[in-house]
Amino acid sequence: MADCPIGEERVASRFVRILVEDGVKVYVAGQENISVNRSAGATDVTTKDDQGFSSFIYGNKSWTASLDGVFIYDDATIRVFIDAQNADRHVCVQREIDNPDGTVRTEEGCAVVTAFNETASLGDSHRFSVELQGSGRFENVPCI
Repeated sequence: MADCPIGEERVASRFVRILVEDGVKVYVAGQENISVNRSAGATDVTTKDDQGFSSFIYGNKSWTASLDGVFIYDDATIRVFIDAQNADRHVCVQREIDNPDGTVRTEEGCAVVTAFNETASLGDSHRFSVELQGSGRFENVPCI
């Protein structure tokens, strides 16, 4: 798998960019919603000395992301999601968040495309949704 470096250019928005090729990042056209979920397992380390109470330490951590929006037929990122899933490749994901003080926080990581869905209803827009399972951390670190 090739390196997927994320640059330092920052744009104040709440949208997702995907690395397309040769270090080029583009916004996911038509994207409307994103949900990022972080979770951590708990490992039971209870002993008889814990006086009847359970004791836990952190186990493995993981993250997932879901995004959806209006399907834009010729958008490069749509092809990236489909091609990555077909070729068993990771995608590099970057999310930018406006901070209350006017600065922008950027989170990034690599993920596996676990689902890419399209919905088209009569009289409604053609829509897409993508499910991503993170591989490693989702923070200010380069992709693996």
